[in-house]
Amino acid sequence: MKKRLWILGWLAILAFTGALDARAVLLYVSSPGSDSVLRYDGTTGAFLGVFASGNGLHFPSDILVGPDGNIYVSNNLGIPAESGILRFDRATGAPRPSPGNSGAFFVSPGSGGLFGPEAFTFGPDGRLYATSVVTGGGLAHGGVLRYDGTTGAFLDTFVLYSNSNLDFPNDIVFGPDGNLYVSHTTVDGQHGGVLRYDGTTGGLLGDFAVGGPLVGTGGILFAPNGDLYVSNRGGDSILRYDGKTGAFIDTFVPSGSGGLQRPRGLAFGPDGDLYVSSSGGPQGVLRYNQTSGAFIDVFAANARSPQGIVFASSVVPEPGTMVLLAVGLALIARILLRRAPQAVYAPSPRVRT
Repeated sequence: MKKRLWILGWLAILAFTGALDARAVLLYVSSPGSDSVLRYDGTTGAFLGVFASGNGLHFPSDILVGPDGNIYVSNNLGIPAESGILRFDRATGAPRPSPGNSGAFFVSPGSGGLFGPEAFTFGPDGRLYATSVVTGGGLAHGGVLRYDGTTGAFLDTFVLYSNSNLDFPNDIVFGPDGNLYVSHTTVDGQHGGVLRYDGTTGGLLGDFAVGGPLVGTGGILFAPNGDLYVSNRGGDSILRYDGKTGAFIDTFVPSGSGGLQRPRGLAFGPDGDLYVSSSGGPQGVLRYNQTSGAFIDVFAANARSPQGIVFASSVVPEPGTMVLLAVGLALIARILLRRAPQAVYAPSPRVRT
């Protein structure tokens, strides 16, 4: 009987441990049209409500999960007083500012000259890299600023505005080769491409993905097999490039497929399919087959002009999981108590006088 109780107890704990790895997957979407971050069920696409709003959040653009597990969002309204990076607790949506900052700002507005950060990422070195622009005389030049990944303090200008070849940077990601890739669009919005920079020095290595029907770029994403996917915002499609050479492969998602308009955010879901934010047509997140690029469905609706998207597991285990843990611990405790040695009363020896 005791052996069976031991087995039941350990099975319950193993189930709890497994459940931690199988927690619910959530989809977070930045919605500049509603000045908020929305949350959806990552499996069904059901709308779960507003995850974060206020606390300085205004016209959110890029979004990702940081090394500390929290949700980071960039403001991209183009106002110096609001051009910063914000942080929210992934479990509750509560603001998590860095020391000395108000609201939810991790990187304070305008820090290091930050202006209109369309995109940002954490590098292999743990630091935060954010795109920024300077404007004047009808021209725009982009650069990449670097910040401490723990405190949010400005460190340096990693990619110089004067030597970047960037106009309006749209997305930023470190590739499998450790170099930095930045998508950009010209001032007139009619041309774009992807530039590559040395991941250590920030020096320009040249154009990377420029072929195919690329008009104005949006999000960029390296697939598990190394291919580079690019949101063709001006062409309402998703293009695919060789991740090593930058050579054009094909139009993975055809123009307007499923109502796609001005795509921006890209992510591979837990099912392996490609998810794309669409700011026109059926505004929301559209899903496409991972192999063929065929339209599957409008996965997540209710987002106004959605931009960045990211999948992440829930933080708190489900109630049923906690019950399993409690049962397992109770069974093992019961067995241990039964096995504990019992105190035996022994009368003191008589003392003879």
